[in-house]
Amino acid sequence: MNQNNPANDLKKLQREFARFIGRVAPNQLGKVMVQHTKKAFETESYEGKPWKARKKKNRKGKRDTKILVDTGRLKKSIDYDVSPDGELITLYTDEDTGVYGQVHNEGWAGRGAGFTMPKRQFMPIQGEGVNKALETKMKEVVKTGVNQIMSKFKL
Repeated sequence: MNQNNPANDLKKLQREFARFIGRVAPNQLGKVMVQHTKKAFETESYEGKPWKARKKKNRKGKRDTKILVDTGRLKKSIDYDVSPDGELITLYTDEDTGVYGQVHNEGWAGRGAGFTMPKRQFMPIQGEGVNKALETKMKEVVKTGVNQIMSKFKL
């Protein structure tokens, strides 16, 4: 801190933290959430639980392609939004893939006698919170940001 005017340094520190908490951290956390979610498509699993294998061939007549990556639209559509106050980060798929994504993420029974779409979760389900691996990544983002701010000030 500036020894000539510690009050000014304290105000600068408060502004830095307000900016980080209100804008920087939510956007960094949203990006981490998207990256983490898209990784499920590469590993074909969520929280270490492998997805159920597909029964039928995809549109191209292949069974050896990744599950849920026939065209890649669902994976590409995953994004995040931050509320204006920075307090809420929403992870979502776009409108075109929304219902399709929800059916695969949560599983579904219906659409005919005996039909069940197995749950192939790739993102957190509303109300369940985030898994431990994602929580750890998110904590690291916040810790790094706080450390960067604090390194600018000598207390």
